[in-house]
Amino acid sequence: MIRLTKPARVVFLLSFVAFILTVVGLVWVAYLIQQKGVQYETELALVASADQQAQLAQSLQQQLQATEAERQQLETYFLDVVQVAQFLEQIETYARANNLRLRSTSLNEVTESVSATTQLMRVRIPYEVSGSRFAVMRFINLLETLPYHSDIQRLRLRSATNDAEQVTAEIELLISSQLYDRTQ
Repeated sequence: MIRLTKPARVVFLLSFVAFILTVVGLVWVAYLIQQKGVQYETELALVASADQQAQLAQSLQQQLQATEAERQQLETYFLDVVQVAQFLEQIETYARANNLRLRSTSLNEVTESVSATTQLMRVRIPYEVSGSRFAVMRFINLLETLPYHSDIQRLRLRSATNDAEQVTAEIELLISSQLYDRTQ
C-alpha cells in the first residue's frame, strides 16, 4: 500500500473536491440548458400559434372583402320593415292596374332569431285575387318571380260558375325580412 505524505493527501483531497464540484457544476449547467430548451420550444410554439392566428385573421379579412358584393346582393333579397309596407302597396297598385280585385284578409308575422343581432321575420299574407284568367295568372307569375326571399305556401284556383274566363285565386304568400337590432 502506498502511503501519501500529508501535503500529497491535502492535494489529493482538494483535487477530489474540485472534481466533484466540477461534475456537479456540469450537471447543473446541463439541467439549465435542458430547461431553457423546453422554454424555447414552448415560446416557439406560442409564436407559431400567434402566426397561425394572424394568417387566419388575414384570410378571414380577405374572404370578407371578397364576398362583400355577394353579401350586399343577398341583402337585397330580404325586405326591411319599411320595405314590407312598400311591397304591399306595390302589389295592390299592380292588382289595380291589371283590373284585379285583391283582398288580403290578414297579416301574420313570424319572427325567428338568426344571430345575436339579426332576426328573420316572415310575413304570411293570404290574398284572394279575382279577375280574368290571364290577369290572375300574370299576378301569380309576378309573385313567383319576386326578387325577394318568398314562397307561395298555398294556391287554389276557382273558376266563376257562370264565366270560365273569370277566376279567383286564393294565395298564401310568405315573405322573409331581416330585422337588425341596431342598438347592439
